Amino acid sequence: MDIILVVYALCVFLLGPIWIIRSVKANSQNKMKMVATIIIDTLLVASAIYALSIVFK
Repeated sequence: MDIILVVYALCVFLLGPIWIIRSVKANSQNKMKMVATIIIDTLLVASAIYALSIVFK
């Protein structure tokens, strides 16, 4: 279980910024889509930090 959480956190931290940059470049005209992507990515990062805090407790 701990390995899965660590892999999840690494994927979020490595792939998350790439996904944000691509989405912002592609959807710069559509502000609602851009804001939704940023909110979803913020929630993903928060869940990854929570997963890491569970692992290292």
